[in-house]
Amino acid sequence: MKTLIFVIVFALSSFSASANLCKRSNILKRHRDEASLLRNENFSIGHFAGDETYDAHVIACNRKRDDKKKAIEKTAADHQFLSTLAPRFVKGHIKYLNFAKMKYGYKVQRSRGVWMVTVAAQFHFPKHKFPKKLDIPMTLARELGIGTTICARTTRRFGSISRGYVNLGNSSRLLNACRVKRKEKFNGIVITTHLMKYWKRNIEQYWSHDGIKVRFRIVNLNELSSNELKKYKRRKIIWHIRMNHNKTSRAMYRASIGKPHPLYAGLNHFIIRHEFGHIVGLDDEYPEGNNPPSWRKCSENGGADYIMCNSWGNNKDHVKGTYPWIVTRRYYTGKTL
Repeated sequence: MKTLIFVIVFALSSFSASANLCKRSNILKRHRDEASLLRNENFSIGHFAGDETYDAHVIACNRKRDDKKKAIEKTAADHQFLSTLAPRFVKGHIKYLNFAKMKYGYKVQRSRGVWMVTVAAQFHFPKHKFPKKLDIPMTLARELGIGTTICARTTRRFGSISRGYVNLGNSSRLLNACRVKRKEKFNGIVITTHLMKYWKRNIEQYWSHDGIKVRFRIVNLNELSSNELKKYKRRKIIWHIRMNHNKTSRAMYRASIGKPHPLYAGLNHFIIRHEFGHIVGLDDEYPEGNNPPSWRKCSENGGADYIMCNSWGNNKDHVKGTYPWIVTRRYYTGKTL
């Protein structure tokens, strides 16, 4: 019995949102039709159009795992939406391996043909390891003007890094991190606020383009009115970003058993952008293991320039139209304010 419990706990603690691509047999005519229709949306213009065959595959896999599948296909059957739609709170789960459910939640609305997706987030900084320090991405350090000063070298005390450059093993120095004091101020602003706003900039600027506007509201900075905050809390759709100081920690957008603080504080902007995709209900597409079957290799099947397939080195046009399509199709499954 103890062995069984250990195996279950280990599986859950090591689990991440990595269901990967499903079998092609899941692709139905309606998914191919959607992949064709989404090209009429503003968020699919030009480089955002993507590969139609791959889009059908992504839509099929996501819909298969979404516990709102039936409601989506019933309420958005013709995929015709008014140009202006009142806000709704969308909430659901993407189910992996037939037992693990990963929650998504956001507010969605439309104004004059432009979709708006809002995610409320609350940051929880590391409490146990280096509680008076904070690791930050080197790209943020450079923005703050400390990349060539504080973060140019590593200072150690009693064998641990007390300040400065933190090598995460990435080939580019800018993809590594820097450790500073938790209450330290730069340009008159405490570093925790700088880090939260860094997340906000990277998410909003990266995920927003023609036809889709993403808004990232930080609870810690009172970016929601008290009335709005109550609504998010009541529906339990606040994204709790729980950070750690374990530089080898694999990123998971939500806490799980055995991994209550799953996001390294010094995560680079590529990973931040990718993890955001999960809170709006998108799956991982990249393969796991050493010898995955050919149909799981997203890069070889048309997904090389898709953010949920390739989280490293992603360009802005990696937010292909299929992603806002999936996110907005859930509109009528949501609850009115």
